[in-house]
Amino acid sequence: MSARNWRRDNGGDPTTPQALPSATALRRMVWGDGLKAGDRPDKLYPDSAMKVTRDDRDSVAVLRLEGEFDSFETELVRAGFDGCVRDGRPHVVFDLQDLQFANSTTIAYFITAQKQAKKAGGDVVLARPREFLKKTLETLGLNQVFAIVETIDDGVSALKSA
Repeated sequence: MSARNWRRDNGGDPTTPQALPSATALRRMVWGDGLKAGDRPDKLYPDSAMKVTRDDRDSVAVLRLEGEFDSFETELVRAGFDGCVRDGRPHVVFDLQDLQFANSTTIAYFITAQKQAKKAGGDVVLARPREFLKKTLETLGLNQVFAIVETIDDGVSALKSA
């Protein structure tokens, strides 16, 4: 949405410069308090190259990422993760089996999510990454930072015992 359209749609004169809401305000306008169990934020973005679903297993949230995770999809994943933390489930397993594309944005987000989870008393586990992503994480030494597991159940167990 352009600034001109935002001003027009919100009752302002499209020819007069006005302050746009901050990124945080826009995120709250779209996502509210974040993704709850069973919510599908990707439905708000039908053209999204990503699908995010959440499944709660006791005190652990499992976020399944399907499709392509690049800079355009970060807010979608962030909404899912923020909802987990807000709901008191800072222990999060990212299920990566159906992740088709990942880049530096993806890895940077996982690091950010882990810091946020730890600040809230939780942690992040990466489950079922495809071979390319797994090798990339290992090459970067991030297998020393993240628990990388072969199954969702292993991830849930690792977080329950933490």
